[in-house]
Amino acid sequence: MQQYPPIILVHGAWHGAWCWNRTQFDLALLNRSSIAVDLLNHGLRALFPKAQRARPFAAEAMVSEPSPAAAISLGDAASHLAEQIRTLSLAAGCRVALVAHSLGGAIANAAAEMAAEHISHLVHICAITPVDGHTALEYRMSPENEGSRTSLLQTGSPPEIGAARIDAADESILQDIRDIFFHDIDEAAARAAAHFMTPDVPVKFLRDPVVTTERFGGIARAYIICTQDNALLEAAQRRCISDMDRAYPDMPTKVSTLASSHSPFFSCPEQLAFLIDLHSKEAG
Repeated sequence: MQQYPPIILVHGAWHGAWCWNRTQFDLALLNRSSIAVDLLNHGLRALFPKAQRARPFAAEAMVSEPSPAAAISLGDAASHLAEQIRTLSLAAGCRVALVAHSLGGAIANAAAEMAAEHISHLVHICAITPVDGHTALEYRMSPENEGSRTSLLQTGSPPEIGAARIDAADESILQDIRDIFFHDIDEAAARAAAHFMTPDVPVKFLRDPVVTTERFGGIARAYIICTQDNALLEAAQRRCISDMDRAYPDMPTKVSTLASSHSPFFSCPEQLAFLIDLHSKEAG
């Protein structure tokens, strides 16, 4: 049996390795080895504002408390991910496929530049993918993403508290969270996912430039567009693809689509696993 590269799965903002559980099951059914990792300040690596767990709860403190993760830069997160890529690649004796969702795309691109020799394929899923010195914030605030309501979920001022903060435990915003991230999964699953979301995305993940060179440009790329995405709109996803291809035309991005929300790992994990498998073993 031909051996294909092991897969590293990178989540997006406010999520963690937990979000890949269903997709990993379906990847295993396709005989693909995968590991999901937590980005810095996410999942089991998360730092929490004290106000979130204070009782009685003080909403004004949640709005104003500086983030304990404010100093974490995009470069810090990318360096940590790059080291995980190197470690798995060396242990497996082959290059790995790197799969990234949403804001994880920015960190994955920066990490791919650092560890290009250890990566066989780079697969983005409705991801923000700045290259060549651009930032994730440029795409989030772009005209192509006009109509996305992600910023409306946030509490406090990101520049002042040092993070894009969501209080996912706030019942009043739960429906908005579902509408933006999880509109095509059942309510119980959406509530469970919101329960696991961590509050603070370091603002530097959005504002720090992603520096790439031909090292990044030499990696085979694919992009899975989610056509019903309410967080990163389809037009913004297509701009991400065109900007990568403009910067690195010698390795054009291979594109697939899913009729999915921003969370295909919940809404259609079997179809997502099929596309990840396809794009992480085809020739560049």
